Amino acid sequence: YGARWLHHPHDLKRLLDLHSLRLSTYYLYLPFLDEDRATHDEEAAYRRAYWLSEVGARDFLIDGGLPVPRDSHNWDRSIAIIADACNRIGEAAYRHGVQLAWHNHWGSLFEQEEALHEFFTRTNPEWVKFCPDTAQLRLSGMDEVAMIEQYAARISYVHFKDLAPNWTAEVRRHLRLQQPVNHGGYELDAQWRMIELGRGVINLPACWQILKTAGFDGWIVDDHDFTGYPAAAAAEAIKRYLNEELGIVGERERARG
Repeated sequence: YGARWLHHPHDLKRLLDLHSLRLSTYYLYLPFLDEDRATHDEEAAYRRAYWLSEVGARDFLIDGGLPVPRDSHNWDRSIAIIADACNRIGEAAYRHGVQLAWHNHWGSLFEQEEALHEFFTRTNPEWVKFCPDTAQLRLSGMDEVAMIEQYAARISYVHFKDLAPNWTAEVRRHLRLQQPVNHGGYELDAQWRMIELGRGVINLPACWQILKTAGFDGWIVDDHDFTGYPAAAAAEAIKRYLNEELGIVGERERARG
């Protein structure tokens, strides 16, 4: 989102309307726990929520908070600070017709399942929804199916993402590679790699069944970080899996028959 669109949301809305497109969301990462910039960052989030309403979008994804050890005296306080800020941002967004959702992410305070549960306990379910990312849940050691089932009524936006083991033990021995480390699938020696939907270990059919049963009818986005294929080939494989294997068809395709 270039500065031009941020300062001229109505121009972007006209351009989207011209091509019969909609902006699905805006994603914002905030540190939250940096006291020197907390007020500035929160005000930036308010502006983004208003901007989304001007563009005609509904969903606003937010994420942040660096890891804090569970046995740290700052653990509970850190969750409370982030939850309180999200309640304020979520309420402001709600007044503009925009829905805030927390996007879970590996490498943050909320890669700890207990922290994520505590965050949802402390936030208003009307103002702060949940955007589960299936691969990020698994990277954080959580069961993606169980988490989606537990919070199905609170989910407003979904990231489907698949994972595959990066190296077999045999290949590692042959290449004399070190033991895998959890770099979130972003580095060569990471334990996992991102992969096209349906080709990895994430139980996407079970996740989709839970969402259908719960009556979910929002955005499901393939958040695809990396591919070893040409981008068009990867996108085609992902779309084919969504359409043919999961039976997910978008509004535009339904309208075209």
